Amino acid sequence: MNIRRCIIGSLAGTRVPPPYIEAAYKYARNHKWYMHARLITVNDLYSFDPNARVSIEPFIDIISRHFKQPQDGLGTGQQPGGSHVADDC
Repeated sequence: MNIRRCIIGSLAGTRVPPPYIEAAYKYARNHKWYMHARLITVNDLYSFDPNARVSIEPFIDIISRHFKQPQDGLGTGQQPGGSHVADDC
């Protein structure tokens, strides 16, 4: 018997996430870029290869041009438009 199936079967319908988790889930699912980010995580070939070497070097220029650190921090992510993204994006 598959232990995963047993655990999922025993919890089906009984486990309800806390309201803040449910709110974060709904916020993320309704975001205009949700599916783009989801497809990247699903289709990242190197994410499942333990021997792959990934470097941030090719992205440093892009990150430095399009990311700014607000004086009051990044906030909760609930702000429309994203306060951490440069205006020219």
